[in-house]
Amino acid sequence: MSATAHPEALCTVDRPAPPAVVALPQEDRTGQLARRLNAVKRLERLDLTQIAAKKIPSALAEAVAERHAVGTRTLVVVNTVARAQGVTRALQRLLARAEPRPTVALVHSRFRPPERREAMDAAMAEPDPLAGTIVVATQVVEAGIDLSSRLLITEPAPFSSIVQRLGRCNRAGEHDEGTVAWLDTGPLPGGTRPAVKAAAPYRPADLEAARQALLAREGESLSPSAVEGLEVPETAADPAVLRRRDLLDLFDTSPDYVGWWEDPRMRPPTPTRWSGSC
Repeated sequence: MSATAHPEALCTVDRPAPPAVVALPQEDRTGQLARRLNAVKRLERLDLTQIAAKKIPSALAEAVAERHAVGTRTLVVVNTVARAQGVTRALQRLLARAEPRPTVALVHSRFRPPERREAMDAAMAEPDPLAGTIVVATQVVEAGIDLSSRLLITEPAPFSSIVQRLGRCNRAGEHDEGTVAWLDTGPLPGGTRPAVKAAAPYRPADLEAARQALLAREGESLSPSAVEGLEVPETAADPAVLRRRDLLDLFDTSPDYVGWWEDPRMRPPTPTRWSGSC
C-alpha cells in the first residue's frame, strides 16, 4: 500500500497486466479524513540558485532559523546524510545563544539502533511551547513515521518522494495553514557529470521534472486532494523482481540431493603455496 505507487511498476513476468487500484470512494472523503485530504500546505520557493554548493548548508540553516515558528515543529528533509549533518551543525552554531533555544534533532539511516531511538524520540516529542523543535532528516521520514510539521523545507527530489514528504506537513490539518518551502538550486542539465553528482542519489531528469512541476504551482496549496491527479514524469525503477518460483523456493525445505558443496565449482579455492622464489 502506497500513496505513490504506479500500477505499471507492479507488473512482473508472472503478472504482466497492471493490478486493480483500490481508491477512496467519494462517500469516504468526509469528516476527519476530509480535513486531512484538504489540509492547506502552501508552496513557497527558496531561491538558492546563486549559492555555491559548499555554502548551501549554511544558507539553508539561516532560512530555517528565520522561518521557524516558536512552539511548533519544523521539518527539514535533505537528500544525503552529509547534507543533513552539515545543516545540523550550522543550525547549532546559529542557535547557540538563542533564547528560548529550539530543540534540534538529526535523523538519518546511519545511526546505531540506540542512538536512532534517541534521535527519533527527540524528533517525535511534543514541541516545547516556548521554543519548538527543528528536525533535520534524510529520506527516512518519508514513509512509516507519523510525523507532522507546520513548516516543511525540502530539497528537490523525484515527485513521488516530494508527495511522501508533503505528507509530513500539516498532516492531520492541525494547523490553519502549513508551509512547504522547496530549495531551488537551479536547473540540472541531464547527462553532465556535475549534474549527476549534484542530483545524487537521484537522477537529474527526475529532479528537473519535479522542479518544473513545483515552479508551476508556487503559492498554491499542495494538499493530498490537490496532488492526487498530478502526473509528473519519473524514471521507471529497475525491473528487478522475484518470480513466483523464486519466492516459493525461498521456503522450500525439501532436501537438496545435489548439494552446493558437492559441486566442484562451489568449493573454496585451494590455498596457493608459494615456493619462496620469484
